[in-house]
Amino acid sequence: MEKGYGIELTPYILSKKVVLNYLGDGPISSYDDSNYFFVIDHVYPASSADDANIKRGDVIVEINGAPITDLNYARWWTSLQTGEDNLTLKMYTRNDDARTYEFFDCELPATNFERNPIAYGDLLTIDSALPFDLGDKKIGYLSFDWDFDEKMVEAISTLVEKGATDVILDLRSNGGGHVTSSVLLASMLLDESYVGPDKIYARLVHNPNNKIN
Repeated sequence: MEKGYGIELTPYILSKKVVLNYLGDGPISSYDDSNYFFVIDHVYPASSADDANIKRGDVIVEINGAPITDLNYARWWTSLQTGEDNLTLKMYTRNDDARTYEFFDCELPATNFERNPIAYGDLLTIDSALPFDLGDKKIGYLSFDWDFDEKMVEAISTLVEKGATDVILDLRSNGGGHVTSSVLLASMLLDESYVGPDKIYARLVHNPNNKIN
């Protein structure tokens, strides 16, 4: 267990122009062009962020009633990921039902939570209006952070129990990890047709420009 808000931020900071380009015109247009915004990349279950219904892709536009600027963004960036104090956030989020973006406010206390690298692991709800037929396929979706083999195995085992026939791997939150983790993941997703003396999964090649052994 550790203390904090239970969120991970994307490794980049957005400007007003970028947000408008990606999300379309809306309430965000009232902000100054010099304002910055943080994007949520991961929310840990049973954390204060989870309790506040913050989700991946939400945008933090204000902290403690004030906009994020070039003078304070570095301090807030650190505070949000270390959980120093209780915060009040104004968020920009998508309302899927109305297909619009809107603001909501939330209180974010620093509480104890357990890190779980699985951002999402479940069967997808497929829109029946798709222009193609999936037949009997059940599509599993898995998004996870690196270097947590036990949780990864549990997540894939759950998808198998739910009858997943195919899996979409979302690696946007995954910064990389051990080759052994990659092999473990592949062994759970690939069938025996990929196994054999002539089947190469990975090859490590020394960089010839690196003269240091």
